[in-house]
Amino acid sequence: MPFTAAVPLLAGSLLLAAAAPSAAVPNQIGGLGGVLVGGGVALGAYDYPIEANKKITVERYLLKPGEIIRWGERPSTIVVIPQGGDLVNYPSCDLQYPMAAGQANWLPRSQYAWSLEGVTANQTDAPVEVVAIISDVPGVAQRVDQLHREGGEGPPEPDPQPASGCPQGAAASPVEVVSGIASAGARPATIDHDQVAVHRYTLPAGSSTGWHFIPDPGFILPVSGTVTMRQDCGAGTPIQPGQARLHSADADPHLLVNTGTETAEFFAVIFSIPNPYPVALPDTVPGPPPSDCPESLLD
Repeated sequence: MPFTAAVPLLAGSLLLAAAAPSAAVPNQIGGLGGVLVGGGVALGAYDYPIEANKKITVERYLLKPGEIIRWGERPSTIVVIPQGGDLVNYPSCDLQYPMAAGQANWLPRSQYAWSLEGVTANQTDAPVEVVAIISDVPGVAQRVDQLHREGGEGPPEPDPQPASGCPQGAAASPVEVVSGIASAGARPATIDHDQVAVHRYTLPAGSSTGWHFIPDPGFILPVSGTVTMRQDCGAGTPIQPGQARLHSADADPHLLVNTGTETAEFFAVIFSIPNPYPVALPDTVPGPPPSDCPESLLD
């Protein structure tokens, strides 16, 4: 599976050229030209809370030296992933711990972080890009058995250290990459040391991903065009911009197809990719289509 480098992506840059309709051409999702928006190694295990009709948002920050991000302005659970630089997180104003580049941190992260109040600060002399995956559903602290362990074994990593207060600084403004309302509730489980990642894909008019299944839990958020998910011989379920459609990490093959006349663009947020660092495209395994489907629905 090829690796992809993170590239800047602002909400205003999501422009797509129209494409003429063509015959459906199977194309595995890993070969759709996926672009890594952001990702990192999960710092401990976690069950990410998602509820039907609740919003899921992917945001980006460019945190300048001395700036802070203030979490907890609304009930939520957040995955914070610094890209290319280290940060310091203050889950409360009397505790602190480092957030290293390339780590996916859960807020709340440990048994000490009982709420989402507190700040994350850039105390370096260079800007640090941050990707945040936000569910508008409050989470719970990690259990002791879910805490991060070096090499996956041994005791948990050291406890947060005392702090003499939260740092003051200008609050960085987020840029929304994509958001959607969840179609159903779930608790995607992430394993310690696995990857959490956001990828962007384009699907030309008339093309499909081919029948496949993804063994890693996550969801799909379209931003342009309509992507239809087929899991059986029916017409499928259209996923519109503004929606977040869960896909299960099971052995049931499904197909994403663009039946429109314009290129569709969508994001995939995956919670437990068992790949080496840096984050590669999500695992996909080609799967056989349903045996009793008509020819017209097989691609």
